[in-house]
Amino acid sequence: MKLSRRQQICMIHCGNAGKEWKILHKRLQRIAFLSDNQLTENTELKHYSAVLVDEAHLLSSEKLQILLTQSEGEFPVIFSSDSEDAICPEELGVNTLKLIENLPEIQMFHLTNRIRTNAELSSFIQNMLHLTDRKTSKPYPHVSVVYANNEEETAALLEDYIHQGYEYEITAVRDIKRLVIILDERYYYDQNRYLRSKHFKEGRSDVRNLFHQLNQAKEELSIIVRENTYVYETLLTLLQPDTVR
Repeated sequence: MKLSRRQQICMIHCGNAGKEWKILHKRLQRIAFLSDNQLTENTELKHYSAVLVDEAHLLSSEKLQILLTQSEGEFPVIFSSDSEDAICPEELGVNTLKLIENLPEIQMFHLTNRIRTNAELSSFIQNMLHLTDRKTSKPYPHVSVVYANNEEETAALLEDYIHQGYEYEITAVRDIKRLVIILDERYYYDQNRYLRSKHFKEGRSDVRNLFHQLNQAKEELSIIVRENTYVYETLLTLLQPDTVR
C-alpha cells in the first residue's frame, strides 16, 4: 500500500486465491492484481515500478523465467512465501524457492512463522512436521488429537467438530479461528523424523498442502487421526510438555 501511493504496482498471486485478492483490494487503484496463470510472454510489466509475487512457492519455473525476462533490472521484484523449513526436502518436489534463492543480487529476509498462527500453534505445527529433541515446557491447550478406527467414526467426529464451529477442507488462503484436519494411513514419519506422505496430489505432496493449511489456523487446531496408531501416539507424545530438567 505504501509503494502504491505514488507508483503503479503489480501484485501477482500464485495459487487459487488470485481472484479473491482482486475483490478484496479493488479500492486500491494503483495496484494491479494478476494470478500466476495470467503471466505469459505477452504480459506487459515494464510500466510498473515494482512487482510483488505472493505465495512464490507455487510459482512454476516457467513463470519465474517469464518474470525475470520481463524485469531485467527495470523494476524490483519482491517474492514472499511461507516458511518451508519444517517440510522434508524430498516432499517439496520442484522447489521454485531454491531457484529464487540462487538469483544474482537477491536479498533474503526471514520473517516469523507466526504471522497467521499464534505462538502455541506455531510451535506445535513445527514440531509435528519435523520431530526434534527440543520439546516445549508448556502444554498445548488449544490443540487436540483424537483417534478414529474407520471412516464412520471419522465422519461422526468431523461432524461434531464442525458443529462446534471448526472448519474443514479450506480452499482459500485466509485466517481460520478453529481448524480441524484428518490424518489417515498415508502419513508416516521417516528415519529423519519428518512427516511424510505416500501420495501426491496435482504434483504436490500431501505434506506440503497440509503445511499451508495448518498455518491458517489462528486459535484452535484439532486433528482426527484415522487408522494410524503410530502417528496418533507420536502426536500424543508431542502434546505432553517436557518436565525433565
